[in-house]
Amino acid sequence: MWKFFLTIFKKLYQKRTVHSKINGEIRIIKYPRSYEMCCGGCFQSSAYMNQMWRKALKKIPKTKKSRKFLMLGLGGGGGVLEIWKFDRTAEITAIEYDPEMISIAKSTYLKKIQNDSLCIVQEDVFEFVKDCRQKFDVIIFDLFCGKNIASVVQSDIFLENLKKILNKDGYLLVNYFADKKKSQPSLGKYFSQHCDFSYLSNKLAVYRHFGWGKAGDPLPFGYKNKEQSLNYQNTRIAFLKIIKLADAGGIYGISSNLKLFEYECYVCEQEPKITKSVRPKIVFWQPTVGQKKYPGWHTNYFQFSNFQHGIVVLNNVDYWQEWSPHAQRHRKKFDKDSDCEIIEIGLDEFCEAYRKCGQPDYVTCRMFIRSLKIVGKYDFLNLHLFAARDKKDSNIFAGLATVGHPDILSSRHYISFIDKNSIHGSAGYGMIDRWHKDCLNRGFKFLDLGIIWKKGDPKSWQGYSNFKKQFNPYIICYPQSLFRIVM
Repeated sequence: MWKFFLTIFKKLYQKRTVHSKINGEIRIIKYPRSYEMCCGGCFQSSAYMNQMWRKALKKIPKTKKSRKFLMLGLGGGGGVLEIWKFDRTAEITAIEYDPEMISIAKSTYLKKIQNDSLCIVQEDVFEFVKDCRQKFDVIIFDLFCGKNIASVVQSDIFLENLKKILNKDGYLLVNYFADKKKSQPSLGKYFSQHCDFSYLSNKLAVYRHFGWGKAGDPLPFGYKNKEQSLNYQNTRIAFLKIIKLADAGGIYGISSNLKLFEYECYVCEQEPKITKSVRPKIVFWQPTVGQKKYPGWHTNYFQFSNFQHGIVVLNNVDYWQEWSPHAQRHRKKFDKDSDCEIIEIGLDEFCEAYRKCGQPDYVTCRMFIRSLKIVGKYDFLNLHLFAARDKKDSNIFAGLATVGHPDILSSRHYISFIDKNSIHGSAGYGMIDRWHKDCLNRGFKFLDLGIIWKKGDPKSWQGYSNFKKQFNPYIICYPQSLFRIVM
């Protein structure tokens, strides 16, 4: 009887050691439903590691489309199974330098796996990333030398190449273990950290490309917000007689004298240089980047939430190739529609068409038309009004108003409308396409799409924000605004 139980126990629980020239001794333990691989005093794969990656993958939104995963560090292969539990259609490429580890993975967690969606490559990750011409939707970094994260994570060349192979809407998952402080600064130069979390003794983080709505991300190179345009500020001052231009060391803002005290307001990247005055002065500053503390400045708690803007950067004439596939299809569809055309029209004609479309409600429509007429009065040369017109009956069924700021090479989305009853369903994409072409002709580099919806904003903004996101915007999330009192 004892021999029988001993035989059963040996089948359920097996222990062996494999010697590797790269990792040294690798201890392998077989449990009834899992395996455990340990070398250098750390788990390479185990039930613990599987649970950790299960939690980490939940940080990535699920999608119906098939995604490409890149695993930098295969270990015992347990992570592969967790990816397929998360996304059954995932295509996985796993890079592992140690041939013994690949052999162990194929005899343990991947023993029964016969799937063309898994490709295991024996190569140094530095060389693989340098020579790789594919792009991946999710990259998992899980490379260690014993208890220390692989030094390659601090290599500028490696991180630059890693950035190139991560899709523009992709995710990078990093397992720090206990080396968070050592690795974070290097990764922060090339990626935006969207969240960090812990699983027992392991520290992990989720990174993305810059421009996905994380407060503190750098601005696109050369971009300046509209408040730094003299053209924009002069329009405001001409209309609002009670304000005047404020110049704080080359940074533009507005100021007003309210008898008992003075008021100044700035929206800019750098801290404005504030000068003292006879009266007390309240200065408000909305930083466009950065989350660090500035001496003398206090958080403005009257701003209940930070907001985000979408900026399209015109890098080349084939701008539409960076649009979503859905937007590209509608662009082609509109180009083939011979029954309508896009033209530039006058202010009165635009306002009349806007009223007739029935969107939005009467009060909002009247407010937008009033503000549009103010721009037309004080900045007529930079106001551009586009309309989509049916060739058969000359009926205008869609429109787009933009305001150019030549001094900062930017054009701003102001008003748009489309008649819901129109048979030309792709007109909105045609209007945006015409705006892109117009900006290229004028030498503008940036298209300001305006506010992009985020959690906490009015639900009514969400639909149009989803439309804007199809044009590959760089999303700038403004941090909390600040104020200071100067006596």
